[in-house]
Amino acid sequence: MKILHIISQAPDFTGSGKYIQAILRCASENGYDNFLVAGVQSNGVQSDFSLNTEIISPEKTMFVRFNGIGLKTVDLKSVPWLLKSLRQVANKPSLQQHTDTESYLETAFSPLWHIHLAGGGSGCEKDECLELANELESASEVGSNSNVRNRVTVHGALSHEELSALMKKAHLFILPSFFEGLPLVVMEALACGCRVITTSLPGTCEVLGSCDSALLSNGDSEFLDSADSAISGNSYKNMVTLVELPELETVDKPYNKDLNHLEAILSNHIALSIEQIIQNPEPDQETSHRLTVNYTWEKVFERIDKVYYSQIQK
Repeated sequence: MKILHIISQAPDFTGSGKYIQAILRCASENGYDNFLVAGVQSNGVQSDFSLNTEIISPEKTMFVRFNGIGLKTVDLKSVPWLLKSLRQVANKPSLQQHTDTESYLETAFSPLWHIHLAGGGSGCEKDECLELANELESASEVGSNSNVRNRVTVHGALSHEELSALMKKAHLFILPSFFEGLPLVVMEALACGCRVITTSLPGTCEVLGSCDSALLSNGDSEFLDSADSAISGNSYKNMVTLVELPELETVDKPYNKDLNHLEAILSNHIALSIEQIIQNPEPDQETSHRLTVNYTWEKVFERIDKVYYSQIQK
């Protein structure tokens, strides 16, 4: 069977690009004849991109080059939400009691927590993210909190291999997104052994929201109290926290009136997760496996393969 794959963006830096490469590989291994049309920018790193010839031969690949004019830039609106929430996490009394004691986290990271920002972006939104990251980094220098120094590393865009290596060293992965399909990076983080905090968007809920390991919340105090009690008693070892969003003003932008509440919600969840990690440093690998085992690329392609054949037989 001949298959034409089409992607409107470079098949290297994005989740969709990662998907295309994996499906090309699986299709080739199953004897399919692949063809690809993909979009790449006419300048910069992406203009020189080429696929592994073991996956697909160059004569069966067409790159459509464009100059990027009129295209929507990378959405970084949710990253400031995370960084502003972390300012509140630094002042949580429940975490401050750990800063003077020896704990697992303090031997792995100094100070108690450290955030790694990975990903690309541009323009005023990138500038805002870097400014907020710098505020977290330099807060101790202006005397607001002596426990905030050396808390941020800004990595920029990372290769798939670099991101995987970073996640394998991390305890907690946070994706505070206002708009996603099914973010592959969430599944990758779980597979790497990270606990996950992310928003309860439709694609994520479809895969994670119905499982008994997911902790779903709108941030209300009754929920947070019960979750805190469960963590303190070592009776609840969750791997996934899904944070419910309020009604949004646009598809990827909250109302200004909800911003402070969103920061409080996320900071509470981050603090609870850090408490959990301090008490139970090792991730629940059984739950991670259960959540990701049916989403290997081979098993995903098996389902795609069935769709191909069902359409051919009509």
